[in-house]
Amino acid sequence: LLEMHAVTSAAKAICSWTAAQAIQECREACGGHGYLKCAGLGELRNNNDSNCTYEGENNVLQQQTSNWLLQLWRRRDNSRFPSPLGSVSFLYQTQSDKMAARTEAELG
Repeated sequence: LLEMHAVTSAAKAICSWTAAQAIQECREACGGHGYLKCAGLGELRNNNDSNCTYEGENNVLQQQTSNWLLQLWRRRDNSRFPSPLGSVSFLYQTQSDKMAARTEAELG
């Protein structure tokens, strides 16, 4: 349940922010015509604005997801935690993927 909440919280925030940015880019690409009612972009923007707030404000949802990830990060050495969706399997590989370079020359 915690994993599902974290994944959906992150997805909701990312999707609503991406939609807002895409609508804005479309409006800008249309130039002055993007402001016309017949373009429909104003209505799209107005309908999407509430997505960033209802069912949880995006910044709060991202904070909940990051707090959950930090809790798992602290426990990663002690035990393997359940991840039915496999969304946090990357935490197990962090030590083996750690870069050993200490200087710019070692980066090659």
